Amino acid sequence: MREHLSQLFLEIEGQIGTRDTAELVLDALLETIRDYDIKDDKKFCEKFEEVIKDIKNTTPRIGLVIEDFYEIWKELEREEHCKKHLDCPRLKCKDLKRSIKNKVKALKKQNRKSKKSITAHTIREIKKGDTILIHTNSHTILDALKAARRKKRFSCIVAEQEHEKTMSIILDLQKSKIPFKVVPEYMLSHIEDEVSKVFIGGVTLNSFHHVVSNAGTKAIAAEFHRKVPIYLLMGTRKCSFWNAKTLHHSYQEKQIKSTIHSETTYSRIKFSHDRIPMEMFDFAITEKGTMTGKAMLKWYKEEFTRRAPWRKAFFSIP
Repeated sequence: MREHLSQLFLEIEGQIGTRDTAELVLDALLETIRDYDIKDDKKFCEKFEEVIKDIKNTTPRIGLVIEDFYEIWKELEREEHCKKHLDCPRLKCKDLKRSIKNKVKALKKQNRKSKKSITAHTIREIKKGDTILIHTNSHTILDALKAARRKKRFSCIVAEQEHEKTMSIILDLQKSKIPFKVVPEYMLSHIEDEVSKVFIGGVTLNSFHHVVSNAGTKAIAAEFHRKVPIYLLMGTRKCSFWNAKTLHHSYQEKQIKSTIHSETTYSRIKFSHDRIPMEMFDFAITEKGTMTGKAMLKWYKEEFTRRAPWRKAFFSIP
Protein backbone atom coordinates (compact mmCIF):
# COMPACT_ATOMS: atom_id res chain seq x y z
CA MET A 1 0.00 0.00 0.00
CA ARG A 2 2.75 2.44 1.02
CA GLU A 3 4.89 1.81 -2.06
CA HIS A 4 1.83 2.16 -4.29
CA LEU A 5 0.90 5.46 -2.65
CA SER A 6 4.47 6.73 -2.97
CA GLN A 7 4.58 6.03 -6.70
CA LEU A 8 1.09 7.41 -7.21
CA PHE A 9 1.85 10.66 -5.35
CA LEU A 10 5.10 11.10 -7.27
CA GLU A 11 3.37 10.70 -10.63
CA ILE A 12 0.38 12.88 -9.79
CA GLU A 13 2.49 15.67 -8.26
CA GLY A 14 4.62 15.72 -11.40
CA GLN A 15 1.52 16.15 -13.56
CA ILE A 16 -0.73 18.53 -11.61
CA GLY A 17 1.50 20.11 -8.95
CA THR A 18 1.70 19.94 -5.16
CA ARG A 19 -1.33 22.06 -4.30
CA ASP A 20 -3.71 20.19 -6.58
CA THR A 21 -2.29 16.84 -5.43
CA ALA A 22 -3.10 17.74 -1.82
CA GLU A 23 -6.60 18.81 -2.86
CA LEU A 24 -7.07 15.52 -4.72
CA VAL A 25 -5.96 13.53 -1.68
CA LEU A 26 -8.44 15.36 0.56
CA ASP A 27 -11.25 14.76 -1.96
CA ALA A 28 -10.34 11.07 -2.10
CA LEU A 29 -10.37 10.93 1.70
CA LEU A 30 -13.86 12.46 1.85
CA GLU A 31 -15.12 9.95 -0.71
CA THR A 32 -13.56 7.05 1.19
CA ILE A 33 -15.11 8.14 4.49
CA ARG A 34 -18.49 8.53 2.83
CA ASP A 35 -18.37 5.00 1.40
CA TYR A 36 -16.73 3.35 4.42
CA ASP A 37 -19.02 0.65 5.76
CA ILE A 38 -17.69 -0.05 9.26
CA LYS A 39 -20.03 1.26 11.95
CA ASP A 40 -17.84 0.57 14.99
CA ASP A 41 -15.85 3.65 16.00
CA LYS A 42 -12.91 1.67 17.38
CA LYS A 43 -12.44 -0.23 14.12
CA PHE A 44 -12.89 2.99 12.18
CA CYS A 45 -10.11 4.68 14.16
CA GLU A 46 -7.82 1.67 13.75
CA LYS A 47 -8.31 1.61 9.99
CA PHE A 48 -7.96 5.36 9.70
CA GLU A 49 -4.73 5.36 11.71
CA GLU A 50 -3.38 2.73 9.29
CA VAL A 51 -4.11 5.10 6.42
CA ILE A 52 -2.39 7.99 8.22
CA LYS A 53 0.63 5.76 8.91
CA ASP A 54 0.93 4.97 5.20
CA ILE A 55 0.43 8.61 4.16
CA LYS A 56 3.03 10.02 6.52
CA ASN A 57 5.63 7.45 5.44
CA THR A 58 5.34 7.84 1.69
CA THR A 59 8.57 8.42 -0.23
CA PRO A 60 8.90 11.27 -0.90
CA ARG A 61 6.72 12.88 1.72
CA ILE A 62 4.73 15.79 0.32
CA GLY A 63 4.77 18.62 2.86
CA LEU A 64 1.26 19.93 2.22
CA VAL A 65 -0.27 16.44 2.35
CA ILE A 66 1.59 15.73 5.61
CA GLU A 67 0.36 19.01 7.12
CA ASP A 68 -3.24 18.20 6.21
CA PHE A 69 -3.09 14.68 7.62
CA TYR A 70 -1.40 15.89 10.79
CA GLU A 71 -4.36 18.19 11.42
CA ILE A 72 -6.75 15.28 10.78
CA TRP A 73 -4.71 13.04 13.08
CA LYS A 74 -4.96 15.70 15.81
CA GLU A 75 -8.73 15.60 15.39
CA LEU A 76 -8.74 11.85 16.06
CA GLU A 77 -6.38 12.31 19.01
CA ARG A 78 -8.67 14.97 20.43
CA GLU A 79 -11.65 12.65 20.22
CA GLU A 80 -9.71 9.80 21.83
CA HIS A 81 -8.53 12.09 24.65
CA CYS A 82 -12.08 13.24 25.21
CA LYS A 83 -13.30 9.68 25.62
CA LYS A 84 -10.43 8.48 27.83
CA HIS A 85 -9.83 11.44 30.12
CA LEU A 86 -12.84 13.75 30.11
CA ASP A 87 -15.64 11.22 30.62
CA CYS A 88 -17.34 12.27 27.43
CA PRO A 89 -20.12 10.08 26.04
CA ARG A 90 -18.77 7.40 23.72
CA LEU A 91 -18.71 8.82 20.22
CA LYS A 92 -20.34 6.91 17.43
CA CYS A 93 -18.61 6.20 14.15
CA LYS A 94 -20.84 8.70 12.34
CA ASP A 95 -19.72 11.41 14.77
CA LEU A 96 -16.06 10.66 14.06
CA LYS A 97 -16.75 10.75 10.33
CA ARG A 98 -18.54 14.06 10.67
CA SER A 99 -15.66 15.49 12.72
CA ILE A 100 -13.10 14.46 10.09
CA LYS A 101 -15.26 15.75 7.23
CA ASN A 102 -15.52 19.14 8.93
CA LYS A 103 -11.75 19.24 9.43
CA VAL A 104 -11.12 18.36 5.77
CA LYS A 105 -13.49 21.11 4.63
CA ALA A 106 -11.70 23.58 6.92
CA LEU A 107 -8.31 22.54 5.51
CA LYS A 108 -9.49 22.98 1.93
CA LYS A 109 -10.79 26.42 2.80
CA GLN A 110 -7.47 27.30 4.46
CA ASN A 111 -5.50 26.16 1.41
CA ARG A 112 -7.72 28.22 -0.91
CA LYS A 113 -7.24 31.27 1.32
CA SER A 114 -3.47 30.76 1.20
CA LYS A 115 -3.58 30.64 -2.60
CA LYS A 116 -5.51 33.93 -2.75
CA SER A 117 -3.06 35.61 -0.37
CA ILE A 118 -0.03 34.51 -2.40
CA THR A 119 -1.71 35.80 -5.57
CA ALA A 120 -2.40 39.20 -3.96
CA HIS A 121 1.18 39.56 -2.68
CA THR A 122 2.59 38.50 -6.08
CA ILE A 123 0.53 41.13 -7.92
CA ARG A 124 2.13 43.80 -5.74
CA GLU A 125 5.61 42.62 -6.78
CA ILE A 126 4.89 42.75 -10.52
CA LYS A 127 5.68 46.15 -12.04
CA LYS A 128 4.54 47.66 -15.32
CA GLY A 129 6.82 46.54 -18.12
CA ASP A 130 8.32 43.57 -16.24
CA THR A 131 9.58 40.59 -18.21
CA ILE A 132 9.23 37.58 -15.94
CA LEU A 133 11.09 34.34 -16.58
CA ILE A 134 9.18 31.19 -15.62
CA HIS A 135 10.22 27.56 -15.83
CA THR A 136 8.26 25.57 -13.26
CA ASN A 137 4.80 24.39 -14.27
CA SER A 138 3.43 25.93 -11.08
CA HIS A 139 -0.28 26.63 -10.66
CA THR A 140 0.63 29.07 -7.89
CA ILE A 141 2.67 31.14 -10.35
CA LEU A 142 0.27 30.82 -13.28
CA ASP A 143 -2.75 31.75 -11.14
CA ALA A 144 -0.92 34.84 -9.88
CA LEU A 145 0.11 35.89 -13.40
CA LYS A 146 -3.43 35.42 -14.65
CA ALA A 147 -4.80 37.68 -11.89
CA ALA A 148 -2.02 40.24 -12.38
CA ARG A 149 -2.76 40.47 -16.11
CA ARG A 150 -6.13 42.06 -15.34
CA LYS A 151 -4.37 45.00 -13.67
CA LYS A 152 -0.86 45.31 -15.12
CA ARG A 153 1.04 45.09 -18.39
CA PHE A 154 3.97 42.68 -18.39
CA SER A 155 5.34 39.80 -20.43
CA CYS A 156 6.90 36.41 -19.79
CA ILE A 157 9.76 34.32 -21.09
CA VAL A 158 9.14 30.59 -20.82
CA ALA A 159 12.28 28.51 -20.32
CA GLU A 160 11.54 25.53 -22.52
CA GLN A 161 11.82 22.13 -20.85
CA GLU A 162 9.90 18.85 -21.27
CA HIS A 163 7.36 19.26 -24.05
CA GLU A 164 4.26 18.42 -21.97
CA LYS A 165 5.15 20.83 -19.16
CA THR A 166 6.16 23.62 -21.53
CA MET A 167 2.93 23.25 -23.51
CA SER A 168 0.89 23.35 -20.31
CA ILE A 169 2.51 26.70 -19.41
CA ILE A 170 2.03 28.03 -22.95
CA LEU A 171 -1.66 27.14 -23.02
CA ASP A 172 -2.25 28.87 -19.66
CA LEU A 173 -0.44 32.03 -20.80
CA GLN A 174 -2.35 32.09 -24.10
CA LYS A 175 -5.65 31.63 -22.32
CA SER A 176 -4.83 34.57 -20.05
CA LYS A 177 -3.63 36.67 -23.02
CA ILE A 178 -0.22 37.22 -21.45
CA PRO A 179 2.47 38.07 -24.02
CA PHE A 180 5.33 35.57 -23.97
CA LYS A 181 8.09 33.96 -25.94
CA VAL A 182 9.76 30.58 -25.49
CA VAL A 183 13.53 30.11 -25.20
CA PRO A 184 15.22 26.71 -24.71
CA GLU A 185 16.48 26.48 -21.14
CA TYR A 186 20.04 25.86 -22.35
CA MET A 187 20.03 29.13 -24.38
CA LEU A 188 18.94 31.57 -21.66
CA SER A 189 22.33 33.28 -21.54
CA HIS A 190 21.35 35.01 -24.80
CA ILE A 191 18.35 36.81 -23.25
CA GLU A 192 19.65 37.63 -19.75
CA ASP A 193 19.36 41.38 -20.35
CA GLU A 194 15.64 41.07 -21.15
CA VAL A 195 14.67 39.44 -17.85
CA SER A 196 13.65 41.63 -14.91
CA LYS A 197 12.47 38.90 -12.50
CA VAL A 198 12.56 35.12 -12.17
CA PHE A 199 9.57 33.32 -10.61
CA ILE A 200 10.11 29.78 -9.29
CA GLY A 201 7.49 27.54 -7.68
CA GLY A 202 8.43 25.14 -4.90
CA VAL A 203 7.29 21.68 -3.88
CA THR A 204 8.80 22.12 -0.42
CA LEU A 205 11.62 23.64 1.64
CA ASN A 206 13.41 20.84 3.47
CA SER A 207 15.74 20.41 6.45
CA PHE A 208 18.80 20.77 4.22
CA HIS A 209 17.47 24.30 3.52
CA HIS A 210 16.91 23.37 -0.10
CA VAL A 211 13.85 24.24 -2.14
CA VAL A 212 12.63 21.21 -4.06
CA SER A 213 11.37 22.23 -7.49
CA ASN A 214 11.00 21.01 -11.07
CA ALA A 215 13.97 19.24 -12.62
CA GLY A 216 16.16 21.78 -14.43
CA THR A 217 15.23 24.70 -12.18
CA LYS A 218 18.56 24.80 -10.35
CA ALA A 219 20.31 25.62 -13.61
CA ILE A 220 17.86 28.51 -14.14
CA ALA A 221 18.55 29.83 -10.63
CA ALA A 222 22.31 29.54 -11.15
CA GLU A 223 22.08 31.37 -14.48
CA PHE A 224 20.33 34.42 -12.97
CA HIS A 225 21.72 34.39 -9.42
CA ARG A 226 22.88 37.90 -8.45
CA LYS A 227 21.82 39.24 -11.85
CA VAL A 228 18.07 39.74 -11.39
CA PRO A 229 15.76 39.13 -8.40
CA ILE A 230 14.77 35.48 -8.03
CA TYR A 231 11.44 34.90 -6.28
CA LEU A 232 10.19 31.72 -4.61
CA LEU A 233 6.39 31.43 -4.69
CA MET A 234 5.24 28.86 -2.15
CA GLY A 235 2.85 28.55 0.78
CA THR A 236 4.48 27.88 4.15
CA ARG A 237 2.31 24.80 4.73
CA LYS A 238 4.31 23.11 1.96
CA CYS A 239 7.47 23.21 4.09
CA SER A 240 8.93 19.94 5.39
CA PHE A 241 9.45 20.09 9.15
CA TRP A 242 11.08 16.70 9.54
CA ASN A 243 14.67 15.56 9.08
CA ALA A 244 15.12 14.72 5.42
CA LYS A 245 16.81 11.34 5.01
CA THR A 246 18.73 12.18 1.88
CA LEU A 247 20.13 15.30 0.28
CA HIS A 248 18.79 14.22 -3.11
CA HIS A 249 15.03 14.64 -3.04
CA SER A 250 14.65 13.32 -6.58
CA TYR A 251 13.94 10.01 -8.24
CA GLN A 252 15.46 8.54 -11.35
CA GLU A 253 13.57 7.16 -14.29
CA LYS A 254 15.70 5.01 -16.55
CA GLN A 255 14.70 4.61 -20.19
CA ILE A 256 16.19 2.60 -23.01
CA LYS A 257 16.23 4.69 -26.17
CA SER A 258 17.10 3.76 -29.72
CA THR A 259 17.96 5.98 -32.66
CA ILE A 260 15.70 6.02 -35.72
CA HIS A 261 18.31 5.28 -38.40
CA SER A 262 20.56 2.80 -36.62
CA GLU A 263 20.54 -0.05 -34.17
CA THR A 264 22.25 2.01 -31.48
CA THR A 265 20.57 1.94 -28.06
CA TYR A 266 21.46 3.93 -25.00
CA SER A 267 20.33 4.49 -21.42
CA ARG A 268 18.61 7.82 -20.73
CA ILE A 269 18.09 8.94 -17.14
CA LYS A 270 15.52 11.52 -16.05
CA PHE A 271 15.19 13.08 -12.61
CA SER A 272 11.96 14.10 -10.95
CA HIS A 273 13.12 17.23 -9.09
CA ASP A 274 15.93 19.70 -8.45
CA ARG A 275 17.14 21.02 -5.11
CA ILE A 276 17.98 24.73 -4.94
CA PRO A 277 19.75 26.22 -1.87
CA MET A 278 17.44 28.75 -0.23
CA GLU A 279 20.23 31.34 -0.25
CA MET A 280 19.93 31.53 -4.04
CA PHE A 281 16.50 33.19 -3.66
CA ASP A 282 16.35 36.95 -3.21
CA PHE A 283 12.70 36.94 -2.12
CA ALA A 284 9.97 34.54 -1.04
CA ILE A 285 6.28 35.20 -1.56
CA THR A 286 4.07 33.24 0.83
CA GLU A 287 0.61 33.68 2.29
CA LYS A 288 2.32 35.71 5.03
CA GLY A 289 3.58 38.28 2.52
CA THR A 290 6.81 39.02 0.66
CA MET A 291 10.05 38.57 2.61
CA THR A 292 13.71 38.31 1.73
CA GLY A 293 15.19 34.89 1.11
CA LYS A 294 17.22 35.30 4.32
CA ALA A 295 14.08 36.12 6.30
CA MET A 296 12.33 33.05 4.87
CA LEU A 297 15.23 30.82 5.88
CA LYS A 298 15.32 32.36 9.36
CA TRP A 299 11.59 31.75 9.77
CA TYR A 300 11.98 28.13 8.61
CA LYS A 301 14.81 27.42 11.08
CA GLU A 302 12.80 28.86 13.97
CA GLU A 303 9.69 26.93 12.96
CA PHE A 304 11.69 23.72 12.56
CA THR A 305 12.95 24.09 16.13
CA ARG A 306 9.46 24.88 17.41
CA ARG A 307 8.13 21.76 15.68
CA ALA A 308 10.33 19.32 17.66
CA PRO A 309 7.38 18.09 19.79
CA TRP A 310 5.31 17.80 16.60
CA ARG A 311 7.93 15.57 14.96
CA LYS A 312 8.17 13.41 18.05
CA ALA A 313 4.41 13.00 18.31
CA PHE A 314 3.60 12.46 14.65
CA PHE A 315 6.69 10.69 13.32
CA SER A 316 8.11 9.22 16.55
CA ILE A 317 11.53 10.65 15.61
CA PRO A 318 13.57 13.38 17.33
